[in-house]
Amino acid sequence: MRTKVKKLTSVILAVVIATLLTTVSAFATSNVKGYPAIPSNIPQKYYVIFSEGFRYGRTEMSVFDIDATCKESNKVIVWDGNLTLKDHSKFKNCDQYYINENGKWEKFIENYPVMTDKALKIIDSNLNVVDKNGNIIFKSSKTTVPTITSLTNTASGIKISWDRVSDAYGYRIYYKYSSEDWKKLTDTTSTTYLDTQVIAGRTETYTIRCINKSGKTISGYNSKGWSKKYTPVAPTISKLENTTGGIKLNWNKITGVYGYRIYQKTSNSWKRIKDTTATSFTDSAVSVNQTKTYTIRCIDQKGKTISGYNSKGWSKKYTPVAPTISKLENTTGGIKLSWNKIAGVYGYRLYYKTSSGGWKRFKDTTATSFTDSGVSPNRTETYTIRCIDKNGKTVSGFNSKGWSKKYTAATPKITKLTNRSKGVSVTWNKIAGVYGYRLYRKYDGGSWTKVKDTTSTSFTDSGAKKGKKVIYTVRCIDRKGKTVSGFNSKGWSITRK
Repeated sequence: MRTKVKKLTSVILAVVIATLLTTVSAFATSNVKGYPAIPSNIPQKYYVIFSEGFRYGRTEMSVFDIDATCKESNKVIVWDGNLTLKDHSKFKNCDQYYINENGKWEKFIENYPVMTDKALKIIDSNLNVVDKNGNIIFKSSKTTVPTITSLTNTASGIKISWDRVSDAYGYRIYYKYSSEDWKKLTDTTSTTYLDTQVIAGRTETYTIRCINKSGKTISGYNSKGWSKKYTPVAPTISKLENTTGGIKLNWNKITGVYGYRIYQKTSNSWKRIKDTTATSFTDSAVSVNQTKTYTIRCIDQKGKTISGYNSKGWSKKYTPVAPTISKLENTTGGIKLSWNKIAGVYGYRLYYKTSSGGWKRFKDTTATSFTDSGVSPNRTETYTIRCIDKNGKTVSGFNSKGWSKKYTAATPKITKLTNRSKGVSVTWNKIAGVYGYRLYRKYDGGSWTKVKDTTSTSFTDSGAKKGKKVIYTVRCIDRKGKTVSGFNSKGWSITRK
């Protein structure tokens, strides 16, 4: 982070402190651009502090021994963004160096204070040695404490943003509540982080430290931290769509809330219609071509609203979708059609495809199923459906391809066997679309024998043997006498009296 440095008029300090002893040795062997190498005889126990200026035509550098005369407590204080020494005189005996006529650093043995009469170089707020234009000449070993620049409430939590520290590999974020101790939240190499573990109405406090590649902290931290009360943002309806069930609302999930309250706009106000913990809802109370406007607020477990709302809302005109035939099945009565219920409509109009390829209307109904008895065995029928209003006007589109089913006649079931004076009376169920039926008889251990072809659904078998157990079954036939259905191989039995 860069800061402007005030113009220095008299004795101006230019000091930089290396706070990590492990990096001091790097200072001792590094070159400052445009200057000779720093003296190599400085042991690692020393903190290196640069103060460059002219005195008696010499460029000077100061090196302070914190274990000797120059105590750490007397070293440097930061005041209003500028570095100053508490007491110049206390640094009289600290080691100082200057550049001699040969361009080499030489130890300055006079007992003068550290500071020179006039400084040519100054120090920026990151403790880097810079020139009067702010260009870094030598980088400090001191790592800047990260500063959180913004805490923002978002739909997903609190977004933390901070300034990048140039010599940091990454950052360790801490959090706390109230007077609790700091707890690690995460490590990251980014300069932003989204805390999703927030709770509506609770104040979160954060601070940050710099870390190296090994995960070791290399900076201090702001002990007070930065605080933000998490207030959920107003939900945003992301999608309004016409569905079979009505108008479906979808909205973004808001972190830290219990649920959501959905409102519908009336002529002059908002009307509450639903509380839910989901992020979608289908309004089935719709009418064809009606436009509805919705908005949403967050709520807590007690049903209290804890967010704002979009006062304009989001609007959608309800247009019924085309019904979908969900099932086509062969039954005794013909092909049974089943379809999905469409919200807000009066009824449905059924169409079948003619041999010429066009659609022909054949049934209006308020139900969601219908059995087409006008079928023929082994013929494929194709159907489609549209929604209608009370006046019989179509109010939806339709599936132009339709849905198809080949009609296969069901196997007849014998429903009644009765002994009569003239023989055994056999009755069976009617099968749609067939011409007639073939009745079969057999006795225990025997094979099936044709008894009668008939267009009726009953027949009295006078040929059944008295005192014998007689078994019957039935198949469907067409006009040519060809069987067009299966049969029950076990049949149904009665003892002829």
